[in-house]
Amino acid sequence: MTGGQPRHGDARRGKVAHLYKVWYTMRRRCYDPDFVKYPLYGGRGIRVCREWWNYEAFRDWALSHGYQEGLTIERRNHNGNYTPTNCCWIPRGQQQRNTRQNHWVTAWGETKLLHDWEKDPRCAVRRGTIRNRLRAGDTPEAAISDGHRKTGPKVAS
Repeated sequence: MTGGQPRHGDARRGKVAHLYKVWYTMRRRCYDPDFVKYPLYGGRGIRVCREWWNYEAFRDWALSHGYQEGLTIERRNHNGNYTPTNCCWIPRGQQQRNTRQNHWVTAWGETKLLHDWEKDPRCAVRRGTIRNRLRAGDTPEAAISDGHRKTGPKVAS
């Protein structure tokens, strides 16, 4: 990685200032072992294509492929490299749905994120409760609804 101030001036100008930060951070994720997210990117072998080592080439691709404020770069193949054919721009909220931390649950024949099950009208509990119930061995339907829970033996009073 090279440091210093960019000569193109984009690091200080509006829309392209954010685009420069996207480019810079993308490279750090892939090549800087001291960067906090390096293990999830460079540590897994994900790289930036040679063409995009040049910021101006990346900027030109981004602006001609729909980049706008509020969008974030997405790799279509999450195990693939950052390349023009593997990347697109999506809203930040959509990208947050594509992280490894998300928990997909299938219940009643539907597969949704745990976050979405919490908003489902059939859900009677919070997502933390669903997660805990699933870890305890409940079926997804039981974990989501306020239905039957696994319990220990009943004690006579």
